[in-house]
Amino acid sequence: LDLSLGDISFYVDNGQLAISYSKKAADSDQVVSEKLIDQSYDNCYRITSSGNNVENYHLSVDTPASKELKLVFNNLTITPAKAIAPIQINGASQVITYLEGENKISINKSGESSSSPAGISVAKDAKLTIDKEPERQGSIEVLNKTNVSKNGAAIGGNGGEDAGTIHIKGGTVIATSASNGAAIGASARKSVKEIRISGGMITAE
Repeated sequence: LDLSLGDISFYVDNGQLAISYSKKAADSDQVVSEKLIDQSYDNCYRITSSGNNVENYHLSVDTPASKELKLVFNNLTITPAKAIAPIQINGASQVITYLEGENKISINKSGESSSSPAGISVAKDAKLTIDKEPERQGSIEVLNKTNVSKNGAAIGGNGGEDAGTIHIKGGTVIATSASNGAAIGASARKSVKEIRISGGMITAE
């Protein structure tokens, strides 16, 4: 699934996991929208940007708390042109993300309401687990360079919002917030449900 071609959404359709995404048509370079239904939570879905910097698209997850969605971040590079979290773990979604290669997210844009998004937003009832692929090296660097009164975290809460549970089990994680939002955790003057670190190499500042 290539984020550089369009938005990617994981959601529920008639009680089943569904995915909307974009891809190039088989016989041309034209980008077309696709939808997959009746997908399995047993699968691991790889997200890449094909070596391109993603500016205009985002990844969102809206799945039930009773299911864990497994993703692989494969050499993603994201610098949003608008004030929106490029990776969104919404509602009560439970997501485990395996890191593959070098991934980097940079947040430079803030909204008009003195708030800025997180690099990876984790809603207050959601859970994000970060790990690495077995026997492989993987890293992610998330920088929130905005400086406003309601600063979002690098990984955690959007500006003005509480954050859910963040568990780091493996991989190299570098999270930096330039202002009053947490590197990992809550946005400015908000709370985070839980931060747990059981492995990996973490730099947070």
